[in-house]
Amino acid sequence: MIGKVHPPLRFFILLFLMGISICIEPIMYAQNGNAIIIDHTCTDITAIPQTAIENAKKILHIVYSHTSHGSQLTYGMTALANFMNELSYPHNLYAWNENYRSDTTLYLRDFNGLEDVDIFPRTSAHVRNGATDWAEDTRNFLNDTVNSGDVNVMVWSWCGGVSGATEEQIDLYLNLMDELEQDFPDVKFVYMTGHLDGTGMQGNLHIRNEQIRAYCRDNNKILYDFADIESYGPDGLQNYNVLMSDDGCNYDANRNDILETDGGDPGNPVNGDANWALDWQNSHTPNVDWFSCNANHSYSLNGNLKAYSAWHLWARLAGWAGNGGTNGINEQERIGNGSSIVNTMKLYQNYPNPFIDNTNVEYFLPENSDVEISLYDMLGKKIKVLFKGCREAGDHTLETSMSNIAAGTYYYRLEAGNNREIRKCIIIK
Repeated sequence: MIGKVHPPLRFFILLFLMGISICIEPIMYAQNGNAIIIDHTCTDITAIPQTAIENAKKILHIVYSHTSHGSQLTYGMTALANFMNELSYPHNLYAWNENYRSDTTLYLRDFNGLEDVDIFPRTSAHVRNGATDWAEDTRNFLNDTVNSGDVNVMVWSWCGGVSGATEEQIDLYLNLMDELEQDFPDVKFVYMTGHLDGTGMQGNLHIRNEQIRAYCRDNNKILYDFADIESYGPDGLQNYNVLMSDDGCNYDANRNDILETDGGDPGNPVNGDANWALDWQNSHTPNVDWFSCNANHSYSLNGNLKAYSAWHLWARLAGWAGNGGTNGINEQERIGNGSSIVNTMKLYQNYPNPFIDNTNVEYFLPENSDVEISLYDMLGKKIKVLFKGCREAGDHTLETSMSNIAAGTYYYRLEAGNNREIRKCIIIK
């Protein structure tokens, strides 16, 4: 059932993504005036054309500095490469290395924890409570062509720092990132949100993450939305952050507005609460639907999600326009079981988005099908059936009005036979 592969610490340090295009081959950055947002809608690994994967391996040289939470990406990516090999995908299609440039593997230098102290002095690179030394360390590194002359993407990730940050401290982070972008116009800086902490939609973490998201949307930045990715299971319908989910995927299953665990790391839910990642893993087939990996402070499925979405990011930075565009890449090209073309149902991003009343939903059907397209709220409640009926194979566009729907974030789902696809849309008034 690999037609769609389901993905499935310490308290300090800001880590963020950036890239320098000093190398001979520049990044073909396909932003085109719009923000690039990598979130839970970017976890279908088979949606990325093989040409985009290969292009990323040819073009990118990534530096990724992180502590334990951030290692979910790299541990997940390592296990993903082996997982896809076992499923008879092109051998080492998703392989990466941290030592040399190669067209056959992704070049990602993994600065994990305290290991690369000579490159990033960790005493000053920890970012918490408004610290700013990381920005100067970044600037020094990028100016040091011996260490960074061929680097064109560089990644830091938050650890726990967003949870206790003030609005002013996040503004400082955003301003410093913008200054680095101005100082290094060929560098692709990728912003990040902080990981979940169990405080839900009313907690400071969510408020500060929303501050980062709004800035990235309004200013056409690149965002790897770490928190959003771990807020959803593979079906994308339930936002577990609404249910006080933490970074270990525990959530308030009994709806008493309290998340209760045994206090371990990642901890086991108690008193009627649950863990969505473990429940999903237990109901699906290992090494077919998901793969085992080290996901610090969490479970394998979370690491799967982070790896899948990371490859969406690398492909976008290397020139792929994403699920909603072509950018010279055939959107019907898919990867799977040694074949470069697989005819699969596809739901594209609606346009315009955000929108006030009317929007267009495009989708592709590989065969004649009974189709239902429905709108859901963030709690997974069906709000409206947008279309229900039989459609022939091929491309379709649904022009729909949502003038009677309140402003907010919603999800629309395409069902055709046993296949489902989900996308996020935003209504503004």
